[in-house]
Amino acid sequence: MNRALSLAASLSALMMAASGCRSFIQVDARLDKVEECMNSDPGQALCIIDSIDTRMLFTRGRRARYSLLKTMSLDKNFIDTTDTDIIMPAVDYYRRHGTPDDKMRAYLFLGRILYNDSRIDDAMASYLIAEDLSANAKEIQSKALLMSSISETFSYNHNYDAAIDYARKALACYKQISDTANIWYTTGYMVTLFSDQLNDGTADTLFSTFRTMPIIDTSYFNSICLDVACVKVLSDNQEDLDDAISIYDGCISVPGLKLDSHSMCAYAYALEKKGHSSAADSLLCAAENSNSDSVFLDVWKYRIEKLRGNGSKVLTFLENTLAEQQTVVMDVLKRSLENVRTDYYKSKSDYWNERARSMRIQRGILLCLAVIVFLIGYIIYIQRKKYFNERIEILANLKEETDAQLSSLREESGHKVSRLVEDKEELESQIMNLKKKYLDLYGERFKYINELCVKYLSSGKRLRKNILYEEVKNQISFLEKDIQGQQRFETMLNDSFDNIMALYRKDFSSWKESDIRFVSYVMAGFESKTIACIMGMTPGSVDVKKTRIRAKILSSSSPNKSKYIKVMNREWNEA
Repeated sequence: MNRALSLAASLSALMMAASGCRSFIQVDARLDKVEECMNSDPGQALCIIDSIDTRMLFTRGRRARYSLLKTMSLDKNFIDTTDTDIIMPAVDYYRRHGTPDDKMRAYLFLGRILYNDSRIDDAMASYLIAEDLSANAKEIQSKALLMSSISETFSYNHNYDAAIDYARKALACYKQISDTANIWYTTGYMVTLFSDQLNDGTADTLFSTFRTMPIIDTSYFNSICLDVACVKVLSDNQEDLDDAISIYDGCISVPGLKLDSHSMCAYAYALEKKGHSSAADSLLCAAENSNSDSVFLDVWKYRIEKLRGNGSKVLTFLENTLAEQQTVVMDVLKRSLENVRTDYYKSKSDYWNERARSMRIQRGILLCLAVIVFLIGYIIYIQRKKYFNERIEILANLKEETDAQLSSLREESGHKVSRLVEDKEELESQIMNLKKKYLDLYGERFKYINELCVKYLSSGKRLRKNILYEEVKNQISFLEKDIQGQQRFETMLNDSFDNIMALYRKDFSSWKESDIRFVSYVMAGFESKTIACIMGMTPGSVDVKKTRIRAKILSSSSPNKSKYIKVMNREWNEA
């Protein structure tokens, strides 16, 4: 019974493990599908990611990927969330893990959530971190969105130069991946940036390009046109004024499109310039009824009354504008002062908290150092005590070993004396053998001289010269062409001069065979005439070659060069 229950439990665990593996595979497949259709079909991407069971996201990596793709899906579907908890699992994980693209996108979409929450400074800080990470990223679509987001943040703070710079970077990224829709949107956005900067020339050029491109979003196209028209009505150029009025007329003719109060005021100002005062008044009345910002209304009314030459009203609207602007400035300054004061108290609080934390850390460090010093001292004491005990034991062992070695040395000295006596007898025997070889060698030489003398003395005077010539010729014939004879000749030199020719051939192996033969004759002590006769040279050439070879030997790096020179100079016995 127990075995059956155990088997059932094992099977259940295996089934759960298999089910878990299948669930992981399904979750990963769905996340892959979300990432695949993120740009082509954002609505489907959001539906898929909402269908994933978050209880199956057991690993930090899966939770981080789900967090990032969820935030991207909301952003792609224009759902402006302000909840940073959605993206923080991705930020926390990809801060140290993941690819450069994952890191960049995590900080990019954290910045977009902070921007939605009007935390502009925090958003910019997150964007700048993402920009640093984008240097190693490869996903161009996210890079383009990052540059566009940074540009939008700079534009919010009225830093139009920086906004234009990043908008150009975004446009270059969209062109790199041929994203036609975003190229069109970014071009229109740049038109508004140059218009806000009052850069009419560049704005007109970009606006002309924008108007020739296929319209993707009619409402966005009309909003860009209205922004451009609002700038053009302030121009003194009659063509710009006519173009602005034509833009307003075109927008009014679009079904369902209503002008905002700012556009209505600008349109009224343009009509007043054309002399259509009644139409201008009706537009101003409509703007007043739309509950628009009174600052805009007073500014445009001031401009219109100035055109009409109505001094009293001009002064009234100007004073209202200045008063309202002063109120706005004071509100901004108060908010700035409160922010600075809050930041100051927060910084002061952080300072004292940090100082208290630093003091706690210092006390902990001092305590740790005291414990460490005590432990080090105790360890040193134990080690020193152990060291002295070991030294005493070693000295005792050394005494025993020394006594043993002394006794063994006495025995070895007796054996060595006996071996030396034996070696002496052996050396004496070798000396006797060498003396015998010496006598045999000179006996051979005297035998050869005796034979030569017998042949010389037994012949007639006329034949003596020929006999000597033939004998010498026979003796040196092996030196002329016979290779084996040359080898026997060098063997004789090696035996006589401590292996001299073998060393020479090793040190100067690159020399020609004729030069080595020449050196062997010089080392043998042959005179210049004899060498000239053997080598087919003149005696003068032999002397020159001797000098040249000596110089080569002296300039070489051979360790045996002094030995070679001594043998060639017949100083062997002195050496």
